[in-house]
Amino acid sequence: MSCSTLTLDTAEVCRRAESLLGALGQAMTIAQDRRASETLEVLLTAQHEHMALFIQGAAEQRRDYGEALERAFERFARDMAPESILTVGETFRVSAGEITGALRRGEHMQGRILEVLTGIRDRLGELGRHGAVLAAAVSAAKVEDPRPDKVALDKPALALVQPAKKVAPDSPLLHLDDEE
Repeated sequence: MSCSTLTLDTAEVCRRAESLLGALGQAMTIAQDRRASETLEVLLTAQHEHMALFIQGAAEQRRDYGEALERAFERFARDMAPESILTVGETFRVSAGEITGALRRGEHMQGRILEVLTGIRDRLGELGRHGAVLAAAVSAAKVEDPRPDKVALDKPALALVQPAKKVAPDSPLLHLDDEE
């Protein structure tokens, strides 16, 4: 091999260098694509793992929060509910006592009013009987002994009496108490 045969002309060298650089560029592009693809694959895998860990953490946090909330409600129910139930029960007991007392006082007052009305009815009955006896006596006196010497009066035999403005001291209405 002589030097002359081995010499290449410049155009050939430029063509070979160009093709070599093209192949090197393609190799570099392929390597970069491969490396970028691997990098993206690693990055996406890491992102998927991160999202899975985040979702798992959120689920654990939600579960822990739910358990803490449930414990808080149980503690509240245990600590506060019996007292509030007792308070409500005591309020109902006091109210029922007040209502029962008011009903008892009302019954007592109605009994007293019934007694007073019975007394008034009896006294009115006696008054009616006395009035009938008086009317009978007056009519018998007029029929038996008419007196011509006496002039007939324009006044009726029984006159209306105005009721007293004050209640008499022995009135049964004075004995009514609303506290009994």
